[in-house]
Amino acid sequence: MKYPFSESRADRCLHRWAFTLVELLVVLVIIGILALILLPAIAKFRESAETTRCAAHMRQWGGAVLLYVNDHNGDFPKANFPANTHAILAPYLDSDLTRPSELKAVYGCPVDKWKYAFNSYLSPESGLKYGTLTAPSDHIYAIELSSMKSDNRWLTYGSAKLALAEITPKPHRGRVNALFVDGHVNTSNVSELTRAQITRDSPAYKTSDEDEPLGDPKYDQ
Repeated sequence: MKYPFSESRADRCLHRWAFTLVELLVVLVIIGILALILLPAIAKFRESAETTRCAAHMRQWGGAVLLYVNDHNGDFPKANFPANTHAILAPYLDSDLTRPSELKAVYGCPVDKWKYAFNSYLSPESGLKYGTLTAPSDHIYAIELSSMKSDNRWLTYGSAKLALAEITPKPHRGRVNALFVDGHVNTSNVSELTRAQITRDSPAYKTSDEDEPLGDPKYDQ
């Protein structure tokens, strides 16, 4: 026997499991809170991954430099204007690419507007050879420079001041990657690096370079 207004079993189950408006709002608020918590962590993880990838690319260039030096009686490749040092070293990366923009896409910094510049003070014209350097593990061979102010691929003290010292934001959470002559890579604040790490052993070197930072701490951001 059916009674008017009586609910079927299906209707009762539907009512039992249906969300009220308040419950839906609570769920949405919880999702929003979780997003606020997770998004910064995801962004931090992405930045960390870019730093690691960049350092790995720099180590590849470091290996290419050491192979080149071994093949050229200790001489470094030309690295002053207008030399295309990227193209000179490309064969040692087993790459047929020659244009810096193409090489950046494969072997460069993954952060937009930042590229690797090679130390002009170590160009063959300086007379320096790998074996004559007094501190290869503290001598910068390449560093990241910003292309926001200039398309500079040659590292000098002047280019570092122009395209690195006061440029913000830095590519790796306030820091930059630097490749040293011995092949290792450090991620450092620019204010922790000195002019001597670029000029040491070259005719441009002065004793005061040891105490002259490449940048002010206020731009380490």
